[in-house]
Amino acid sequence: MDDKQNIGELIPIREKNGKRTVSARSLHAFLENKRQFVDWIKQRIDQYQFVENQDYQVFHNFVKNPNGGRPQDEYAISIGMAKELSMVENNAKGREARQYFIRCEEIATEKGKEIGTITSKQINAKISWIRGCKSLLRLNENSTLLLLKQIGDPLGLPTPDYTSSNGILRSASELLKKNERNITAQKFNEAAVAKGYLVELERPATHGKTKRFKSITEKGTDFGENQVSPHNPKEIQPSWYENKFVELLNALGL
Repeated sequence: MDDKQNIGELIPIREKNGKRTVSARSLHAFLENKRQFVDWIKQRIDQYQFVENQDYQVFHNFVKNPNGGRPQDEYAISIGMAKELSMVENNAKGREARQYFIRCEEIATEKGKEIGTITSKQINAKISWIRGCKSLLRLNENSTLLLLKQIGDPLGLPTPDYTSSNGILRSASELLKKNERNITAQKFNEAAVAKGYLVELERPATHGKTKRFKSITEKGTDFGENQVSPHNPKEIQPSWYENKFVELLNALGL
């Protein structure tokens, strides 16, 4: 059997509310059983003790019958019931149908495992990436949480809204102005890099270029935290503790 060509085409399989079913009438036609459909399906249900609403469901087809008479009853049967009905035909068509349903189940299982594996790998890869970012860039807890929420929220996984910080965080520009220091942020950054409190890093930019940005070093974490930049999630933004900024300026000789 050519899976690509025949799976899903030989005998249509429908899925509703997570359950996969087959039209018993379609199966009967494929099996080329000579008995009338209604007689055949009722006899098989009685003979093999299939259970309604478990192995099959009955639906009334109210489409006008051109030959007159009562509306037809349609039977939506489970894949398991379809396999058994195929097997008990005990002929080539029955064996073909049974193998078809077995292969359909195998493919559905393979797809389910593949989706689960891909999802698991993607989640683990993202978490590993966040761990690497946190370690390499010394991200603070709130920035780490922000990255985790980007993974957890689409999956419905709970994450806290925030974590506590060791102090009020502000940019160097804000704190220089607040402390009335006649120093530019650029000069502050240069001094912090020179003293080992900041390090300059690079990231890929558009058109094959690179962009430089600064990160607080391990030495600098006594005075501040690295946060994901609100302007660009690919960059981090050094922020400094307000209550330790003067001490930091003294350490920098500013």
